[in-house]
Amino acid sequence: PRDPAPLLELGAALAARGDAPGALAAWRRAIELDGDPAAAAAAHVQSAQLLAGRGEEAAAVDHLRSAVAVAPEHRLAHFNLATLLAARGAYEEAARGYSRVLELDATDRDAHLGRAQALAAAGRLAEARAALAEGLRRLPGDALLTAALSRLGAER
Repeated sequence: PRDPAPLLELGAALAARGDAPGALAAWRRAIELDGDPAAAAAAHVQSAQLLAGRGEEAAAVDHLRSAVAVAPEHRLAHFNLATLLAARGAYEEAARGYSRVLELDATDRDAHLGRAQALAAAGRLAEARAALAEGLRRLPGDALLTAALSRLGAER
């Protein structure tokens, strides 16, 4: 088929049934269809989620990098990439990834938290506090951002 939607659905159904190779093959076919960057990005994101769940983080990162390359506005691809990079200890790159998510949606609380956590893990505590303060400016009174800023303030 030239329409990637059935392949995306097939991949999801196969993944739900536990057929990872079949799911990955369906998503690969969706990626190979030319002309629909959003569908290709979705297939990359789904492949990455499956691979990361199987402990294949390097392959998952590759898929997420491909997703953001073909669809630079795909917020979930950027978020998942930043989250996986942070989990792998690439804190500086993760912080940049979360910043990109915030360019796409300045009210994404999880991206504000992720960015601050990545900055703190990179030893950039003042910037982490500033990132949380910016999150609170965008999301006044948010309990999770407030608690994170309070905890980070205690880590001087």
